[in-house]
Amino acid sequence: ILPKDFLPSVEYAKIIPAVEKLKDNGTSYFDTEIIHKNGSLVPVSVSVGAITFEKKPARIYIVRDITAKRIAEAE
Repeated sequence: ILPKDFLPSVEYAKIIPAVEKLKDNGTSYFDTEIIHKNGSLVPVSVSVGAITFEKKPARIYIVRDITAKRIAEAE
């Protein structure tokens, strides 16, 4: 699965700077929205790290739902 498989196209463009940052220091963080399987958008915080998996370079994505945080900020 690639980010473009679950990110709206407008949000996919936002991760390009995060990927560039990943190249510079091995980690990156950004907030975006992903598409839930029911079609709704879910706000998330994404941490990306460069790793080695089976002797090949890879990326690990940790995605955290921040819906509650966004609601609290709006109050």
